[in-house]
Amino acid sequence: MSTSKAAHRTATAEKSERWRFRLFLLGSQPKSTGSLANIRLILQNHLGENFSLEVFDLEKDPRPARENQILMIPTLLRVSPLPHVRLIGTFLDEGLVVAALDLPRSKAGSRH
Repeated sequence: MSTSKAAHRTATAEKSERWRFRLFLLGSQPKSTGSLANIRLILQNHLGENFSLEVFDLEKDPRPARENQILMIPTLLRVSPLPHVRLIGTFLDEGLVVAALDLPRSKAGSRH
């Protein structure tokens, strides 16, 4: 996809549709809680209130992992806008997360 097409898709999605994400974690392990805090902050910085984040604790119920074909945790799945995007890790590198998810520029100022 060309940069201009990607920018247009991002601008259109930002204005017209709520971004939807699913985060798959394992209990209250530090890696899981850190990942949740990191991704929430990044999404708030770049999407404001225009997103939903479903969090699945696979320690309590592993079914969502099978249903979404999750092999490693923590995993973030961008459900919409399409195409679906999967990220695995702790989401410490905000620039990498923003680029991979094709998020719009920061609304509240970036921490990096």
